[in-house]
Amino acid sequence: MRILFIEENASDYLKARQLLDEQTSQLTIDWAPNYDIALKHIKKNRYDVYLIGYEAQQAQQQKFLAWLYKFKSIPTIFLTKHDEFVETVLLD
Repeated sequence: MRILFIEENASDYLKARQLLDEQTSQLTIDWAPNYDIALKHIKKNRYDVYLIGYEAQQAQQQKFLAWLYKFKSIPTIFLTKHDEFVETVLLD
């Protein structure tokens, strides 16, 4: 399974990566610390799922998701390290 993990905080990425690596060795995980790099990855590679750090830049996140949902039909999972409300506008 090929995963693109979009997370601006390197420490959060490494923690999640370690957790996933402990579960299976069947994952290929690419990291994008911002949406510009994420777009470059998406244009070059095929992914099975996108993991997105919820706290990433909200305005850019909305533009990115609008583009993503228009051109891609791949599961997208938001990750947050807090017990917080997720803006449903990001899911539309």
